[in-house]
Amino acid sequence: MPKKNGTATEFVLNTLRQWPDNELRISDFYELAGGRFKKENLSNSLTRLLAKGEVVRNIDDNRSAWWAISR
Repeated sequence: MPKKNGTATEFVLNTLRQWPDNELRISDFYELAGGRFKKENLSNSLTRLLAKGEVVRNIDDNRSAWWAISR
């Protein structure tokens, strides 16, 4: 299997920087990546970025999580 360029974390940060006023779900990141990363990898990356304070998570009443870049 050929090596992929970039990491899921880099992809998440670059995507959020591209649209700083938007909130995205993991499924949105997955679609934008074109299947390049597994949903689990994207989720783990977002969790690590949240712990570092680089992203914020908003949770709807239906427990759907939306992610945005920290300001």
